[in-house]
Amino acid sequence: MSTIRNQSLIRRNDKCPCGSGKKFKVCHSPDSPAMRSGYAQQAQAMNYIDTGESPVKYVICDNTGVKFFSDVDNKILVFSSRDEAGTIATLEDFAEQAPGEINVAGVGPTKWEHLQAKLPYVEVTSVEHGIELVRARIAKMKELTDGQEGTEETAQQESPAAEGQESGSGA
Repeated sequence: MSTIRNQSLIRRNDKCPCGSGKKFKVCHSPDSPAMRSGYAQQAQAMNYIDTGESPVKYVICDNTGVKFFSDVDNKILVFSSRDEAGTIATLEDFAEQAPGEINVAGVGPTKWEHLQAKLPYVEVTSVEHGIELVRARIAKMKELTDGQEGTEETAQQESPAAEGQESGSGA
């Protein structure tokens, strides 16, 4: 898993340790465009992973450690054990992800304190609870997608009717 460790040792023009091949200053530097844009919170969350301490909590993230898997309210899913997180990460709900895109990362005690204070999260109490949270999020995403498709279809159906009225009234 690619995570950024000891960020203070990385210079601006060094390659970013996330493996993207980009310079650190344009990839994961606090001053990079990505960090200043809408990804700032996700990129900030990356700082909470793996500081070399023994993990006390676990999260499911992508292979860069930047995107975290969350519930319906975009709260990061936090697990008490690696096994629970791993079980959720291997659910069929994640099947659309490419191999290697899903990782389980440990969060040390120091970073856990920071995460609790800075980022929205929900502690998953069991595998069943995790399954409910993930499926609820997927259902909401599907509902939003279906709603957008329905709106587009309605607009397309109304458009020919409006054109027919215009051409009929002009005759």
